[in-house]
Amino acid sequence: MGRKVCVLMSTYNGEKYLKEQIDSILNQIEVEIYLLIRDDGSKDSTVEILDKYNKLENVTVIKGENLGAKKSFLTLISMAPDYFDYYALSDQDDYWLEDKMISAISHIEGEVKSLEDNFLYYSNTCLVDKDLFLLNEIGFNVDRPYSFGEILIRNCASGCTYVFGKKLKGLIKAPQDLNLENIPMHDHWINMICLATGGKIIFEKKSHILYRQHGGNLVGSHKNSFLKKVLKSSLFKKTDNRYVHAMSLLANYEDLMTDCNKETLYKVTNYKDNYLKTMVLAVDRFIKPRAFLSRCMIFLSVLRRSF
Repeated sequence: MGRKVCVLMSTYNGEKYLKEQIDSILNQIEVEIYLLIRDDGSKDSTVEILDKYNKLENVTVIKGENLGAKKSFLTLISMAPDYFDYYALSDQDDYWLEDKMISAISHIEGEVKSLEDNFLYYSNTCLVDKDLFLLNEIGFNVDRPYSFGEILIRNCASGCTYVFGKKLKGLIKAPQDLNLENIPMHDHWINMICLATGGKIIFEKKSHILYRQHGGNLVGSHKNSFLKKVLKSSLFKKTDNRYVHAMSLLANYEDLMTDCNKETLYKVTNYKDNYLKTMVLAVDRFIKPRAFLSRCMIFLSVLRRSF
């Protein structure tokens, strides 16, 4: 057998597509798969489906109360044993091509010196409809991974493609050690932790996952029009979520961060102190989105102190 991989899946009312997804995970080639599933208080037949898989030696099902995806996934990460080579996150309604894991592993081992290193792999996704037919819409599909400054603005990766090692797993704090209201969704948070602490991002442009879009998605493809994004942005709603997330990152990981990343983060966490620091953040060339209109929106949001 190949490398040992622990796949972490949180389920919630996922009866419709769950079996197809689990089968695609268990059918991964050239790796040894162990599937750890936590059900987040499902009300449909999800638990009955999981009970059938729970009889397999390489599947463990945990039944819990409804915590929400963020807390459920962080709970899974903290519960997973430390002896696996790799850890991967999985949604309940996608479909993995049989080479998803081995492709990730090949890319990782081509770029890191040791599996003990701090790294995070992710890839683009292939959007499909409920019947797995290809869509022409764009989800999280980028041409290169985001920098630390960029990830402080928005997430750029789908957590369902994540693969990481024991080092990053150990850095991800358990839910009881965090104020979950002050951190973003679990996948964004993991990306922030990896970059903040000097970890390496391994990015693959090619998708090995069919990212299913349907009416029941808890988190969709982020396909809102630009106008809708503007209306929901901090330009019209005076929020400071990015500031709050940055403060939480600093509070939990300052001692583990590189000096360069500390300096970048201080620009965000101190920007409300005075107008000079506000302008320093507004014109910073590293803490900027890639698109021109998005950069303008961020500039104005910083000036009104709703970053």
